[in-house]
Amino acid sequence: MQLSDAAWVSVSLLLAELYERIERTGVKGELLVEQCHNKEKYEKVEYLSESAKDALYYVCGDKRKAMSFMDWLRKRRERHEKRDMAKSTHS
Repeated sequence: MQLSDAAWVSVSLLLAELYERIERTGVKGELLVEQCHNKEKYEKVEYLSESAKDALYYVCGDKRKAMSFMDWLRKRRERHEKRDMAKSTHS
């Protein structure tokens, strides 16, 4: 089976986008890459450090993130805090 040029270009574009997003996450992205290379220790997402998970969740998805990584982290943490406060008031 031979890949068409279009398939190769699609993979190249996907990898370029992924690397661009990882670069935007700085040290946390570097940590994600490092942990992904250690398959025995980090074979599941649950085993990744919180910093690596932050980077992973930022780079995931089919659309480029419109906001910076730091802004995205801030909004994500605000959502989690609101959710946690709502849970604690219902308990």
